[in-house]
Formats: sequence, C-alpha cells, structure tokens
Amino acid sequence: MEMADKGWPVLLAAIGVGATHLLTGNFRHFGPYYGKTIEGILGLPPGEYLSSRTERFDVQKEPGTPPI
Repeated sequence: MEMADKGWPVLLAAIGVGATHLLTGNFRHFGPYYGKTIEGILGLPPGEYLSSRTERFDVQKEPGTPPI
C-alpha cells in the first residue's frame, strides 16, 4: 500500500486504538483510500460520514419541534 509519509502515523494510530473509521479531509494523503477498509478501518471524508449517519437514522421531526 502506498501512502505519503505523513499519512502513516495517522493510520497507525487509528489501528492502534481499534478505530472503525478514519475521518479526514486530507485528500492528498487519504483520497485514494476514501470508501475503502484498511485493517478494519473505513476511511471517509467527514461530510460523507455524517451523511451516512443521518441517512441511517432518518430522523424526521414535526415542524416547530426543538432540535434534539
């Protein structure tokens, strides 16, 4: 696997703590790995992760209700 030298410490730290996701906007170092699972860690840009979480819960509120 090829990755810029600056990306390795981040990936190794995520592996070390048992992370399931690696969220980063650093396309230069991690872009080729977005959407791929490496050692059990799914790499995603933050916005894509948040979109997937809101779709998963599909929260619909009545108009005028306070935010959760």
